[in-house]
Amino acid sequence: MHKSAQMKRRYSGFLILFSFLLIQCKSLKDVTEVAQLQTLIKGKWNIEHEECCGRTNTVTYGGNQSIVFNTKKQTYSILKGTEKQNSGKYALSSDEKGTMIQLDDRYPAIIRITDGLLYIDWSYMDLKREVYKR
Repeated sequence: MHKSAQMKRRYSGFLILFSFLLIQCKSLKDVTEVAQLQTLIKGKWNIEHEECCGRTNTVTYGGNQSIVFNTKKQTYSILKGTEKQNSGKYALSSDEKGTMIQLDDRYPAIIRITDGLLYIDWSYMDLKREVYKR
């Protein structure tokens, strides 16, 4: 095989791999699809900050709250430190507001993952927005 044919083959392989990686990075930048979220929310997320509420917006950073999603059983647990505060079932769905998460009988929240942060957002009703990180 000629050197130029080998170079073209290597270059083509590189372009395919590079294109695949770009698509993967773009898809993880802002995830809002139910099927993707169902996979990506799995595990423990620690609170980064909370924004509350409506026109008198305040931001609280840190804290010891975390949320754990078991995607096989579609359950969640909210922890304060190591102590379980709340747990139950969750459901993901899509509507005109976007992808929603329903935690038991609470109001549904908009959910998305952007730049590695998990947003659970009730601010469309002038309620709080919780932002979590791994």
